[in-house]
Amino acid sequence: MRPKVDFSGLWEMDYRRSDRADLKIRAKYLEALIEERRQYQQEQEREMRHFGNLIGPMVLMNEDPRRSRTQGVIAIGTLAEKISKSSVFRISQSETRIVIDRDEDFSLVCNFMEQSSRVSSLGAERCYWHGDQLVFDIMLPEGLDVRHVLSLGKNRQILNVATTLFYRKAGPPFTLNRAYTPFEPVESTYDCEFKLATLKTCTMGSPD
Repeated sequence: MRPKVDFSGLWEMDYRRSDRADLKIRAKYLEALIEERRQYQQEQEREMRHFGNLIGPMVLMNEDPRRSRTQGVIAIGTLAEKISKSSVFRISQSETRIVIDRDEDFSLVCNFMEQSSRVSSLGAERCYWHGDQLVFDIMLPEGLDVRHVLSLGKNRQILNVATTLFYRKAGPPFTLNRAYTPFEPVESTYDCEFKLATLKTCTMGSPD
């Protein structure tokens, strides 16, 4: 597997172009709630038709108290937000390997020459090219799967990372798209020192 796209560089999240997790969770929650009520109503109507003549009128509930589907959407959406919260990517890439360092999370590493999945105590992981997109599949215990799909826009101005969580107990997959733009590192001109009262105090210094 040879690299088809060069993702190397420093990338920072563009919040304006990225999905807002709270809005997407709310939309998916409402979809799940409507579907849950529809299914529950159908179940109740079937029971009425089957048992109505035997036990007389039944009182139908407005909604299923179990609410497993809607609760699952909130749980999986919140987890997707945490997994995809990294604001900065530092990507180094060669002909045989790519390393994606993410702040506040573990690095994603892909050896383009490997064909099989890597297995550890935490689960299994594999990477592969899908056209011009680079895909990371992470299979975790208890049936939770995470997929990261990296794609590069024209002129290397946008790096899109689509993070999808699959968990059969939580209903349909949940995807968050995060957009990143390239940036150049800037040397800090702040001088900081530790103080007991404030823990840390920083003042503007002079660049060398």
